[in-house]
Amino acid sequence: MISVTLKVLINPLNVELNAEKGDILLTVMREGGVRIESLCGGKGICGKCRVIHESGAFQAFSDAPEKFLSQEELDEGYQLACRTRLLGDCVFTIPTESRIDKPQILLSAELTIEEPDPSSRKYLIESSPYIDNPLLILHRTIRLKGYAGVKPRVGEEVYGKLQIIGDGPVTATVSKTNGFPEIIDVEPGDRMAHNYGLAVDIGTTTVVGFLVDLETGNILARASEMNRQITYGEELVTRISFARTQKGLDRLQRIVVSTINDVITQVTREADVDPEDITDVCARGNTVLNPLFSGIDPAYLDIATVDVH
Repeated sequence: MISVTLKVLINPLNVELNAEKGDILLTVMREGGVRIESLCGGKGICGKCRVIHESGAFQAFSDAPEKFLSQEELDEGYQLACRTRLLGDCVFTIPTESRIDKPQILLSAELTIEEPDPSSRKYLIESSPYIDNPLLILHRTIRLKGYAGVKPRVGEEVYGKLQIIGDGPVTATVSKTNGFPEIIDVEPGDRMAHNYGLAVDIGTTTVVGFLVDLETGNILARASEMNRQITYGEELVTRISFARTQKGLDRLQRIVVSTINDVITQVTREADVDPEDITDVCARGNTVLNPLFSGIDPAYLDIATVDVH
């Protein structure tokens, strides 16, 4: 069977999406990153994903729109995106009540740390293990200027980078995130002053990020994005249900990672920082969002046990 590629224009965003004949509008909008209210996650039982049909062929494949929309709204072209099957090139408008606007960062407090003790630090290498024979390189020692403590582990990838860096100063990044020090990266030049951390709060509706100078503890930039998982359900139980299949779980993980990457882009641009200089990331969410971010099936959280005494 030959698939037919369609074009779907979403106003007032002026976003053009690709679809195939028979696709569900809400699914196409989700895949294209278009934000729209969807409390039930696309089950057709909340009536939140309203769109206005402007032109093009489509099919309302259930009577759900009639349950949530007045006859006047239906006459004006209102439909539910989750119950709209695309049959041809179409134009839709998202009405005000269904739009999800960019969130504002709400803070109750910010902490200032006078003496930061970050999990990752940068050190200049006093001596390089660069030698021509790769069979002997693992027996050499890397000495770090100003470093004190347990000798850090060094992986083959780092040794490989050292072999191609060449002459001049070299900066090593030492991480203690896993409890044991390890040189996780090396880079040419003195990069001691370029060491940053990212703190991420993964909320049900909003993802907030803070870019921090790990040497001073100063917050350099802040940014927030709507957690795009919201189009798969504003309620967490709806997202748990969507994640019951591996495909659904993978999808929810990818879109929250994509949201975090958008936050990283914003804060690094604002602070004029190279994203490659972020050496430590701390991300947190609730008991549902943490597994979804990690790609772990959260279905066990949907089971409630009540003990009666």
